Amino acid sequence: MCGRVAVARPLDGLAKYFAARVAPALVESWEPSWNVAPTRPLVGVVEAAGGDRVLQAFTWGFHDRLFNARSETVTVSAAFGEAARSRRLAVPVDGFFEWEGEGRRRRPRFFVRADGEPLVLAGLWERNGAGLLTCTILTTASGPDVAAVHDREPVVLDVADLGRWLRHGPLRPSELDALCRPAAAGTLCSHPVDRRVGDVRNDGPDLVQPAPDGTDPPDPEPLTLFS
Repeated sequence: MCGRVAVARPLDGLAKYFAARVAPALVESWEPSWNVAPTRPLVGVVEAAGGDRVLQAFTWGFHDRLFNARSETVTVSAAFGEAARSRRLAVPVDGFFEWEGEGRRRRPRFFVRADGEPLVLAGLWERNGAGLLTCTILTTASGPDVAAVHDREPVVLDVADLGRWLRHGPLRPSELDALCRPAAAGTLCSHPVDRRVGDVRNDGPDLVQPAPDGTDPPDPEPLTLFS
C-alpha cells in the first residue's frame, strides 16, 4: 500500500521538471512536508484542455478514506472506474514510507528513486460534493525493491510514460497493464528512519534521514499508521 509520503521539493523545480505551470492557488497554500498522510494536501500534475500541464493541490483520499486504488481492478471499480477512464494525474513525491517487522517493533523505511529524481506516482482525481479536488494513488504488486518489506507498492511512472498516462480518454487494458507494472529492479532504494514518522503530528526533514537499523527501543504507544 502507500499511506505516507514526503513532498518537500520546491514548486518551481517541479514545474520545470514536468514542463508545467503552477496553479495560483497552489502557490498560495503549499507548504513542504516530510510526513504527509491521507486527508492532507498533495501536489498533482494534470493535463488541461489544450494539452498544457498544470500543478495543482489535491486532498489525498476519495471520500476521505479511499487513499489507494488497486490498479488491477481500477477500471471495473464502482469507486474509481470513471476516474480511471478520464481523470488521471501524476503525484510527485520525494519518497514513500513503508513499515517492516511485527507488532510494536515495526520499523519504517523510506523509499526513494535510486537516481535521485522525483518519484512520480500514478493517481486518479475527482471533485467531491463540496467542490474539493481529491486524489487517490494507484498500487500494484511489489517489485523486487519493495517485496521484502510489503506485498504492494505505489505505481511508479517513468517520465517517458507521463504523456500516455495524463492524456484524456480511456486507456486500453494492455496500456494500463504496461503503465501500472511493478517498478523494475534498481529503480528504488530505501533506508530505515525514525519511528516518529508514525505519528502525523511530527514533521521535518529529520524524519527522512537514515536512522540506526533496529537499535532503538519500541514506541511507548501504538503508531498512527495508514498503510
